[in-house]
Amino acid sequence: ISSTGWTIVTSITISPDGTIFIGGYFESAGGNTNCNNIAYYNGSDWAPLLTGLNNRVESLKFAPDGKLLIGGQFLNADGTNGDYICWWDGTAFRSFTDLGAIELNDYVSSIDINPNGTIIIGGDFTEAGDDPNANGVAAWRGNNWGPIMAGGVNGAVYDINCTDNNTIYICGEFTKAGDLVLTDRVAKSVQGAYQPIDIDLPGVAAIRTILVASDGSLYFGGGFSTT
Repeated sequence: ISSTGWTIVTSITISPDGTIFIGGYFESAGGNTNCNNIAYYNGSDWAPLLTGLNNRVESLKFAPDGKLLIGGQFLNADGTNGDYICWWDGTAFRSFTDLGAIELNDYVSSIDINPNGTIIIGGDFTEAGDDPNANGVAAWRGNNWGPIMAGGVNGAVYDINCTDNNTIYICGEFTKAGDLVLTDRVAKSVQGAYQPIDIDLPGVAAIRTILVASDGSLYFGGGFSTT
């Protein structure tokens, strides 16, 4: 249990070799106090990644090259750099500043990979990579963060889902995506332009999570009722 009284798991992912990793807001796991906000299951108990991270982990995603990508509210993941996003290389936390990136200025809540292998992130940051078009959602360009083709949004992004046909679904607290004004706080980027989703949720709904199933069905959940 953390000193705040909260123990929250916000993300679970499984490595290519079947190892379970969890992230969230906790100060220990399996009784190990080095499991700060992130841990993995070693077959018999939860085990630490070094001494963990200094604040909440929101998202975990394995990249095609085996990196465990980690997003959240933490700072200084490698001890000096690595604000809000980093990766675990198997022995240490690494910062994207090692590859030339400018640090993000606020939290990362979601990470996904598009079919081309590009990392797409969402959160409450602005001007990722020092680009004014990369607000709330951004892509990794090899040596820095930059905007996706459709541009940014005007509020926090809570979840991202990249499909096999290169469509990017995003949801969160925003009311405008690029030049598109939204009735509900979810949109999709298709061929570099935002499009609305054909839904009408009651009231002012904040959508927290979104999933495109293998049959093309769209599932989402959040702060709404009586759909």
